[in-house]
Amino acid sequence: MDAEAIAKKKEEAIAKKKEEDEKKKAAKEAENAKKAVELAAVAESKQRAEAESTTSGLDVQWDVEGVGVSLDIWRQTNAGGAPKVVVWLHGGGWKFGTHHTMPSFLRSLVEAGYAIA
Repeated sequence: MDAEAIAKKKEEAIAKKKEEDEKKKAAKEAENAKKAVELAAVAESKQRAEAESTTSGLDVQWDVEGVGVSLDIWRQTNAGGAPKVVVWLHGGGWKFGTHHTMPSFLRSLVEAGYAIA
């Protein structure tokens, strides 16, 4: 085999190795993404289960001058009387979860007897 053929074989081997490495990397990234989605789903499921004990109304809807308005309300389900209310406005984008999952920092307020709207 001459030098040119040897060089060509080396280039082919390098290209093949690079392609294999890229496939492995893509497969690993897909696996990691799948795990992240699964973990987010588990976390959301856990939050939903926790919220069920404190949720008095999700997507409470009413009409204001012809415009449909909805609001989520969290309070202790066994609370009696009218609680003090904290109005919480979500100021960012949803990275995971939904508006049905109560942020954990609000849970302590609900446990203290407040309602979160």
